[in-house]
Amino acid sequence: MAMMPELTEGGLPLTHDVQVGALEPGAANPVSLSLTDGEAQDVAVFLGLGALSGAALTGTLMPFETDGWRLEGKLTATVGQTCVVTLTQVESRIDAPVERRFLPAHRIVSTGDIDVLLNDEEEPEPFTETIGLGRIFVESLALLIDPWPRAEGAEFGNRIFAPDGVEPLTDEAARPFSGLAALKAKLTRNEE
Repeated sequence: MAMMPELTEGGLPLTHDVQVGALEPGAANPVSLSLTDGEAQDVAVFLGLGALSGAALTGTLMPFETDGWRLEGKLTATVGQTCVVTLTQVESRIDAPVERRFLPAHRIVSTGDIDVLLNDEEEPEPFTETIGLGRIFVESLALLIDPWPRAEGAEFGNRIFAPDGVEPLTDEAARPFSGLAALKAKLTRNEE
């Protein structure tokens, strides 16, 4: 049984923070995160994956509004998951765009479980001194992985079970008006 990785203060197994004060104001700032084998293994365990390799997040942080930042990037990874039908290992490649917007925390007021944006209709994320590329990677990957991975050609078949001597109940027979439909068909045949 795999052990859960030691989680960071934020609860995620990966940190890689960009210091906002080190970004060049008014310019496009390239950023990148390539996971080491150990980091990839920690993220794989955290997300319940069988394997994770070639994992990276690359992009550019650009000015957004007067005091915010916008990340435009790409997440790449090869993930191994267990097929929900055959229980074999399924490997898939993820190559997806990632876009996030950030505003200073003082522009977003937290009211319990809901963040209310001041003077903006969009939903940028708050930042103080850093923008967490590690958090963005883990969150984005969690949304991009297939929740029901299947091996090629694997399908769920129909299985109908009943005790000996009892006719199995099918979906068709369990429908509320199926008995009426059968009665109507029988009456129609008798009228002919």
